[in-house]
Amino acid sequence: MVFVEGEAFEESLRELKIGQTVRIRLASYPDEVFAGKISRFSPTIDAQKRTLRFWVEVVNPSGKLKPNLFSEMNIVVGGQGEVLAIPQEALISTEGESFVFVEEKGSFRRADVVLGARDDRFVEVKKGLVPGDQVVTDGKQQLYTQSVIARQGGAALGGHTH
Repeated sequence: MVFVEGEAFEESLRELKIGQTVRIRLASYPDEVFAGKISRFSPTIDAQKRTLRFWVEVVNPSGKLKPNLFSEMNIVVGGQGEVLAIPQEALISTEGESFVFVEEKGSFRRADVVLGARDDRFVEVKKGLVPGDQVVTDGKQQLYTQSVIARQGGAALGGHTH
């Protein structure tokens, strides 16, 4: 068992609780995710950074977690009850817009989305999709390129020019 130390901005404090699940990624093992639970909070706020220090208890059977390793912690905050969420890799954000491509009858349509809470794997969708929509993860960049070409007078999505 090890303790991983982290900090949260004071705006997030009302959403953090003892026992809350945290996913941890290490720079030295980027493809692995370690899970733990918040075990305690500092009694004070850092006056300069406006953050609260907290500790996450993590089982470490492999011994990969070592003192002073850099880690990134993700805690899901916000959202109430069940929410509609998509994998982060489906999301395209460009020029201040966020959207996904939805598969529909052998073709694809762009769906602009309004986002909510997110973590390292999923992002909440507040508007723009309905449960059951099939979003594109693999090939989304090619679809985006085709949509830009189509807007400039080229072939449409799922179509071709003569």
